[in-house]
Amino acid sequence: MSSRGAVLVAFLLGCLVGVVSGARYQRAMLRRYWRRGPDAERAVGRLSRDLGLDDDQRAKVKTLLEKHRQQMLALREKASADLKQLRLSFRSELRPLLKPEQEKKFQELTERWDRKHVDGD
Repeated sequence: MSSRGAVLVAFLLGCLVGVVSGARYQRAMLRRYWRRGPDAERAVGRLSRDLGLDDDQRAKVKTLLEKHRQQMLALREKASADLKQLRLSFRSELRPLLKPEQEKKFQELTERWDRKHVDGD
Protein backbone atom coordinates (compact mmCIF):
# COMPACT_ATOMS: atom_id res chain seq x y z
CA MET A 1 0.00 0.00 0.00
CA SER A 2 1.36 3.39 -0.91
CA SER A 3 1.95 6.02 1.73
CA ARG A 4 -0.94 7.98 0.26
CA GLY A 5 -3.24 4.99 0.71
CA ALA A 6 -2.04 4.48 4.26
CA VAL A 7 -2.75 8.13 5.07
CA LEU A 8 -6.22 7.80 3.58
CA VAL A 9 -6.95 4.65 5.60
CA ALA A 10 -5.66 6.30 8.78
CA PHE A 11 -7.80 9.37 8.07
CA LEU A 12 -10.92 7.28 7.48
CA LEU A 13 -10.31 5.22 10.62
CA GLY A 14 -9.85 8.44 12.59
CA CYS A 15 -13.14 9.78 11.21
CA LEU A 16 -14.92 6.56 12.12
CA VAL A 17 -13.53 6.56 15.66
CA GLY A 18 -14.53 10.21 16.04
CA VAL A 19 -18.08 9.64 14.85
CA VAL A 20 -18.58 6.58 17.07
CA SER A 21 -17.07 8.30 20.11
CA GLY A 22 -19.14 11.42 19.55
CA ALA A 23 -22.35 9.44 19.20
CA ARG A 24 -21.65 7.45 22.38
CA TYR A 25 -20.86 10.63 24.31
CA GLN A 26 -24.00 12.36 23.06
CA ARG A 27 -26.13 9.37 23.99
CA ALA A 28 -24.62 9.25 27.48
CA MET A 29 -25.28 12.96 27.98
CA LEU A 30 -28.86 12.61 26.80
CA ARG A 31 -29.45 9.73 29.22
CA ARG A 32 -27.91 11.77 32.02
CA TYR A 33 -30.12 14.72 31.18
CA TRP A 34 -33.20 12.50 31.01
CA ARG A 35 -32.51 11.00 34.47
CA ARG A 36 -31.36 14.14 36.28
CA GLY A 37 -33.19 16.89 34.49
CA PRO A 38 -31.64 20.08 33.22
CA ASP A 39 -28.48 21.37 34.85
CA ALA A 40 -29.63 24.66 36.43
CA GLU A 41 -26.20 26.27 36.20
CA ARG A 42 -25.86 25.42 32.54
CA ALA A 43 -29.40 26.56 31.73
CA VAL A 44 -28.89 29.83 33.59
CA GLY A 45 -25.60 30.38 31.78
CA ARG A 46 -27.20 29.77 28.41
CA LEU A 47 -30.16 32.05 29.15
CA SER A 48 -27.85 34.68 30.58
CA ARG A 49 -25.70 34.61 27.48
CA ASP A 50 -28.63 34.61 25.05
CA LEU A 51 -30.78 37.14 26.89
CA GLY A 52 -28.15 39.25 28.64
CA LEU A 53 -29.48 38.57 32.16
CA ASP A 54 -28.06 40.56 35.05
CA ASP A 55 -26.96 38.95 38.34
CA ASP A 56 -30.35 39.42 40.03
CA GLN A 57 -32.17 37.86 37.07
CA ARG A 58 -29.73 34.93 36.98
CA ALA A 59 -30.36 34.19 40.65
CA LYS A 60 -34.13 34.31 40.15
CA VAL A 61 -34.00 32.11 37.05
CA LYS A 62 -31.91 29.53 38.93
CA THR A 63 -34.42 29.53 41.79
CA LEU A 64 -37.26 29.12 39.30
CA LEU A 65 -35.55 26.19 37.57
CA GLU A 66 -34.88 24.48 40.88
CA LYS A 67 -38.50 25.05 41.92
CA HIS A 68 -39.80 23.20 38.86
CA ARG A 69 -37.09 20.54 38.64
CA GLN A 70 -38.91 17.90 40.71
CA GLN A 71 -42.10 18.35 38.68
CA MET A 72 -40.16 17.90 35.45
CA LEU A 73 -38.49 14.75 36.75
CA ALA A 74 -41.83 13.34 37.94
CA LEU A 75 -43.35 13.96 34.51
CA ARG A 76 -40.42 12.23 32.84
CA GLU A 77 -40.78 9.20 35.11
CA LYS A 78 -44.51 9.02 34.38
CA ALA A 79 -43.88 9.40 30.66
CA SER A 80 -41.27 6.62 30.78
CA ALA A 81 -43.67 4.31 32.58
CA ASP A 82 -46.49 5.15 30.16
CA LEU A 83 -44.24 4.54 27.15
CA LYS A 84 -43.12 1.22 28.59
CA GLN A 85 -46.72 0.13 29.04
CA LEU A 86 -47.59 1.23 25.50
CA ARG A 87 -44.56 -0.61 24.09
CA LEU A 88 -45.50 -3.82 25.93
CA SER A 89 -49.12 -3.54 24.82
CA PHE A 90 -48.06 -3.06 21.19
CA ARG A 91 -45.78 -6.06 21.35
CA SER A 92 -48.47 -8.32 22.82
CA GLU A 93 -50.96 -7.25 20.12
CA LEU A 94 -48.38 -7.68 17.35
CA ARG A 95 -47.22 -11.18 18.26
CA PRO A 96 -50.46 -12.99 17.24
CA LEU A 97 -50.19 -11.40 13.78
CA LEU A 98 -46.75 -12.87 13.12
CA LYS A 99 -45.81 -16.19 11.60
CA PRO A 100 -43.69 -18.46 13.85
CA GLU A 101 -40.38 -17.53 12.15
CA GLN A 102 -41.32 -13.84 12.32
CA GLU A 103 -42.22 -14.15 15.99
CA LYS A 104 -38.82 -15.67 16.75
CA LYS A 105 -37.09 -12.84 14.87
CA PHE A 106 -39.31 -10.28 16.60
CA GLN A 107 -38.34 -11.74 19.97
CA GLU A 108 -34.65 -11.34 19.10
CA LEU A 109 -35.26 -7.76 17.93
CA THR A 110 -37.12 -6.80 21.10
CA GLU A 111 -34.44 -8.36 23.30
CA ARG A 112 -31.75 -6.43 21.43
CA TRP A 113 -33.82 -3.22 21.63
CA ASP A 114 -34.40 -3.66 25.36
CA ARG A 115 -30.72 -4.30 26.05
CA LYS A 116 -29.70 -1.26 24.05
CA HIS A 117 -32.45 1.22 24.92
CA VAL A 118 -34.25 0.11 28.05
CA ASP A 119 -31.79 -1.87 30.16
CA GLY A 120 -28.98 0.52 29.28
CA ASP A 121 -30.68 3.47 31.01
